[in-house]
Amino acid sequence: MSHEIRSGRLIGIIFTIICVPISLFILNLSYRDQEPLLLVIVLLFSLGAAIGITQLVKPPILVRVINRNLELYPGTVWSNKLQISVPIDDIDSLQVKRIQIHENFTWFLTLNLNRPQSLSKSAKRWVKAHTNHSELANDGELTLHWLLSWPEDNVENVQQKLKMLIGK
Repeated sequence: MSHEIRSGRLIGIIFTIICVPISLFILNLSYRDQEPLLLVIVLLFSLGAAIGITQLVKPPILVRVINRNLELYPGTVWSNKLQISVPIDDIDSLQVKRIQIHENFTWFLTLNLNRPQSLSKSAKRWVKAHTNHSELANDGELTLHWLLSWPEDNVENVQQKLKMLIGK
Protein backbone atom coordinates (compact mmCIF):
# COMPACT_ATOMS: atom_id res chain seq x y z
CA MET A 1 0.00 0.00 0.00
CA SER A 2 1.27 3.46 -0.88
CA HIS A 3 1.65 5.90 2.00
CA GLU A 4 1.14 8.92 -0.20
CA ILE A 5 -1.40 10.74 -2.31
CA ARG A 6 -0.20 12.07 -5.63
CA SER A 7 -1.57 14.57 -8.08
CA GLY A 8 -3.70 13.15 -10.86
CA ARG A 9 -2.36 12.60 -14.34
CA LEU A 10 -4.85 14.91 -16.10
CA ILE A 11 -2.40 17.83 -16.38
CA GLY A 12 0.23 15.50 -17.88
CA ILE A 13 -2.28 14.14 -20.37
CA ILE A 14 -3.33 17.63 -21.44
CA PHE A 15 0.26 18.88 -21.85
CA THR A 16 1.28 15.76 -23.76
CA ILE A 17 -1.73 15.64 -26.09
CA ILE A 18 -1.34 19.31 -26.99
CA CYS A 19 2.43 19.77 -27.08
CA VAL A 20 3.71 16.60 -28.78
CA PRO A 21 1.68 16.92 -32.02
CA ILE A 22 2.30 20.68 -32.24
CA SER A 23 6.05 20.13 -31.73
CA LEU A 24 6.16 17.53 -34.48
CA PHE A 25 4.09 19.67 -36.84
CA ILE A 26 6.23 22.79 -36.35
CA LEU A 27 9.43 20.71 -36.59
CA ASN A 28 8.17 19.38 -39.93
CA LEU A 29 7.39 22.93 -41.11
CA SER A 30 10.81 24.14 -39.99
CA TYR A 31 12.55 21.34 -41.87
CA ARG A 32 10.40 21.68 -44.99
CA ASP A 33 10.55 25.50 -45.21
CA GLN A 34 14.16 25.80 -43.98
CA GLU A 35 12.96 28.27 -41.36
CA PRO A 36 15.30 28.13 -38.35
CA LEU A 37 13.20 30.59 -36.34
CA LEU A 38 10.49 27.96 -35.99
CA LEU A 39 12.95 25.84 -33.99
CA VAL A 40 12.53 28.27 -31.07
CA ILE A 41 8.80 27.54 -31.06
CA VAL A 42 9.52 23.81 -31.29
CA LEU A 43 11.77 24.16 -28.25
CA LEU A 44 8.96 25.75 -26.22
CA PHE A 45 6.42 23.09 -27.16
CA SER A 46 9.02 20.37 -26.53
CA LEU A 47 9.45 21.74 -23.02
CA GLY A 48 5.67 21.50 -22.55
CA ALA A 49 5.73 17.92 -23.84
CA ALA A 50 8.56 17.06 -21.43
CA ILE A 51 6.56 18.51 -18.53
CA GLY A 52 3.52 16.50 -19.61
CA ILE A 53 5.44 13.24 -19.89
CA THR A 54 7.08 13.84 -16.51
CA GLN A 55 3.64 14.42 -14.96
CA LEU A 56 2.39 11.18 -16.51
CA VAL A 57 5.34 9.08 -15.38
CA LYS A 58 5.71 10.49 -11.87
CA PRO A 59 2.96 12.85 -10.68
CA PRO A 60 3.91 15.20 -7.83
CA ILE A 61 3.35 14.10 -4.24
CA LEU A 62 0.63 16.03 -2.40
CA VAL A 63 0.50 14.24 0.97
CA ARG A 64 2.74 11.56 2.44
CA VAL A 65 2.78 9.75 5.78
CA ILE A 66 6.25 8.91 7.11
CA ASN A 67 7.30 8.15 10.70
CA ARG A 68 3.95 9.17 12.21
CA ASN A 69 4.10 12.55 10.44
CA LEU A 70 1.71 13.85 7.80
CA GLU A 71 3.87 15.65 5.24
CA LEU A 72 2.26 18.24 2.95
CA TYR A 73 3.70 19.18 -0.45
CA PRO A 74 2.53 21.93 -2.84
CA GLY A 75 2.22 19.53 -5.80
CA THR A 76 3.73 21.97 -8.29
CA VAL A 77 5.38 21.16 -11.59
CA TRP A 78 8.65 23.02 -11.01
CA SER A 79 9.60 22.40 -7.39
CA ASN A 80 7.75 20.04 -5.10
CA LYS A 81 9.58 20.30 -1.78
CA LEU A 82 8.19 19.39 1.63
CA GLN A 83 6.42 22.40 3.12
CA ILE A 84 4.77 21.20 6.33
CA SER A 85 5.21 18.16 8.53
CA VAL A 86 2.47 17.64 11.13
CA PRO A 87 2.75 14.91 13.76
CA ILE A 88 -0.25 12.59 13.44
CA ASP A 89 -0.86 12.86 17.19
CA ASP A 90 -1.50 16.62 16.71
CA ILE A 91 -4.37 15.98 14.26
CA ASP A 92 -7.86 15.81 15.79
CA SER A 93 -9.68 15.37 12.49
CA LEU A 94 -9.32 15.98 8.79
CA GLN A 95 -11.63 16.73 5.92
CA VAL A 96 -11.11 16.93 2.16
CA LYS A 97 -13.32 19.50 0.45
CA ARG A 98 -14.03 20.35 -3.16
CA ILE A 99 -14.63 24.10 -3.38
CA GLN A 100 -15.84 26.19 -6.29
CA ILE A 101 -13.88 29.38 -6.82
CA HIS A 102 -15.43 31.45 -9.59
CA GLU A 103 -16.06 28.89 -12.37
CA ASN A 104 -13.32 26.48 -11.29
CA PHE A 105 -13.16 23.74 -8.68
CA THR A 106 -10.25 23.02 -6.39
CA TRP A 107 -9.59 20.62 -3.52
CA PHE A 108 -8.47 21.44 0.02
CA LEU A 109 -7.38 19.35 2.96
CA THR A 110 -8.55 20.83 6.27
CA LEU A 111 -6.71 19.67 9.36
CA ASN A 112 -8.20 20.37 12.79
CA LEU A 113 -5.26 20.37 15.16
CA ASN A 114 -4.95 20.08 18.92
CA ARG A 115 -1.70 22.06 18.99
CA PRO A 116 -0.47 25.01 16.89
CA GLN A 117 2.20 24.18 14.30
CA SER A 118 5.21 26.29 13.47
CA LEU A 119 5.30 26.93 9.74
CA SER A 120 8.18 28.12 7.59
CA LYS A 121 7.88 31.44 5.76
CA SER A 122 7.33 29.69 2.43
CA ALA A 123 4.61 27.46 3.93
CA LYS A 124 2.87 30.51 5.43
CA ARG A 125 2.99 32.27 2.04
CA TRP A 126 1.60 29.18 0.28
CA VAL A 127 -1.27 28.81 2.78
CA LYS A 128 -2.09 32.53 2.69
CA ALA A 129 -2.05 32.66 -1.12
CA HIS A 130 -4.47 29.76 -1.49
CA THR A 131 -6.87 30.15 1.42
CA ASN A 132 -8.28 33.64 1.00
CA HIS A 133 -11.79 32.36 0.28
CA SER A 134 -14.76 32.71 2.60
CA GLU A 135 -15.30 28.93 2.79
CA LEU A 136 -11.78 28.54 4.16
CA ALA A 137 -11.98 31.13 6.90
CA ASN A 138 -9.15 30.42 9.28
CA ASP A 139 -10.25 29.34 12.74
CA GLY A 140 -7.03 30.44 14.39
CA GLU A 141 -3.87 28.42 14.70
CA LEU A 142 -5.68 25.12 15.22
CA THR A 143 -7.05 24.83 11.68
CA LEU A 144 -4.85 24.36 8.65
CA HIS A 145 -6.22 24.46 5.09
CA TRP A 146 -3.89 22.95 2.46
CA LEU A 147 -4.42 23.08 -1.30
CA LEU A 148 -4.50 19.64 -2.95
CA SER A 149 -3.50 20.22 -6.57
CA TRP A 150 -5.72 17.86 -8.55
CA PRO A 151 -5.54 14.74 -6.36
CA GLU A 152 -5.51 11.37 -8.09
CA ASP A 153 -8.94 10.34 -6.83
CA ASN A 154 -12.27 11.87 -5.84
CA VAL A 155 -12.86 13.71 -2.57
CA GLU A 156 -14.38 10.78 -0.68
CA ASN A 157 -11.63 8.33 -1.64
CA VAL A 158 -8.83 10.79 -0.82
CA GLN A 159 -10.40 11.47 2.57
CA GLN A 160 -10.84 7.75 3.29
CA LYS A 161 -7.24 6.99 2.29
CA LEU A 162 -5.91 9.80 4.50
CA LYS A 163 -7.98 8.63 7.47
CA MET A 164 -6.71 5.10 6.95
CA LEU A 165 -3.10 6.28 6.69
CA ILE A 166 -3.21 8.30 9.90
CA GLY A 167 -5.45 5.85 11.74
CA LYS A 168 -8.26 8.26 12.63
